[in-house]
Amino acid sequence: FFDSVESNPLTPEQRLAIVVDEDATLVLAGAGSGKTSVITAKAAYLMKAGIRKPEEILLLAFARGAAQEISARIEERCGAPVEVKTFHALAYHIIGVVDGSKPALAPHATDDVAFLALIRKILKDLVGAQPAVYRATIDWFAQFFVVPQSPWDFKTRHAYYTYIEKQDLRTLQGERVKSYEELLIANWLYEKGIAYAYEPLYELPLKGTGRRIYTPDFRLTDSGIYIEHFGVRRKCMADGTEHLMTAPYIDRDAYLADMEWKRGVHATHGTVLIETFSYDRQEGRLLQALEEKLAPHVTYNPRRPETIFNRLIELNRIDSFTRLLGTFLRKYKNGGYSIQDCENKARALKAGRRAKAFLNIFEPVYQEYQKRLGKRIDFEDMILRAAHYAEIGRYDSPFHHILVDEFQDISQSRARLIKAL
Repeated sequence: FFDSVESNPLTPEQRLAIVVDEDATLVLAGAGSGKTSVITAKAAYLMKAGIRKPEEILLLAFARGAAQEISARIEERCGAPVEVKTFHALAYHIIGVVDGSKPALAPHATDDVAFLALIRKILKDLVGAQPAVYRATIDWFAQFFVVPQSPWDFKTRHAYYTYIEKQDLRTLQGERVKSYEELLIANWLYEKGIAYAYEPLYELPLKGTGRRIYTPDFRLTDSGIYIEHFGVRRKCMADGTEHLMTAPYIDRDAYLADMEWKRGVHATHGTVLIETFSYDRQEGRLLQALEEKLAPHVTYNPRRPETIFNRLIELNRIDSFTRLLGTFLRKYKNGGYSIQDCENKARALKAGRRAKAFLNIFEPVYQEYQKRLGKRIDFEDMILRAAHYAEIGRYDSPFHHILVDEFQDISQSRARLIKAL
């Protein structure tokens, strides 16, 4: 039988995979090594040896084309049809058997473009209607869109600048900045409606300094106020004095001297300088400190939520974020997770505030997505409902052997369904 079931005789390894019959058997094999031949021959062997009837065998594949190919090969080899289904077809069948009818499939279930368009529409609607979602979305793009790291997280200047290049620290206004803390400041100014220029030339000539032309970090266009963000942290010494520290790869004395020179420039020429520091962020009050220092000098004119959302679209940020939300939503449903599960996982991974910021957006988007499904069903719900019916005994499985093609692509919900059957 093994000599003739396929066009070429099966190898000893293939034969072993077929005759081994544990409660669960995992076959590992490389591409092109005959995995489909093994599955086909396994089903044929079970029937030829009288171990199983055709109706007691189920073959599962992830793609419809693979299922049809395996089904045709088995019938050709054995002369008897065996149930070969995709996971979704099987789940839909189980729901129909238990409920007596099959729910309508959501139009976006088989159309990724439509699915992402729906997620994007939900996000836009929620941003416009719910202040909490707007705040969470702006916080994400203003503070957490990139992985937040400081110069103190790196041992060399090269490592830090490699991070900067990779992250593309681009503000809501559109310019690239040189640190995550500058990104926070720029995005806060943009959100508050405070016009600014990033690293402009200082307004007055500074001759005979022997230095590079002075370009402060920010200049507020309307008021003419300058903002310098200094990369120093502070440490309280044993004698009660405060010691300023720079990143490991920065010459501390030279940096502190440069700070004093900049202060002297503004004092000499009568320009207003607002200072912020890396220790402000380290102590969790960078933007609060900035707001307190700017309050006497500026009038806030916060931009409307839809204005900022449209700006994010212009910067091509929304499409990538929509894909992230869509991917996460499907995996979230496939795994049968809860928000609490995700929060616990985030804590274990030390993902901290960035993960929390993402979940603050994802949770209302997911709730709205489920609401808009209505009485329709998507593929994730389909698998979960079928698994539940099998687990509680509402579906009586006729299958005694289940063969799964491409098992490495299994999800938690599909694994639940197989175990329940």
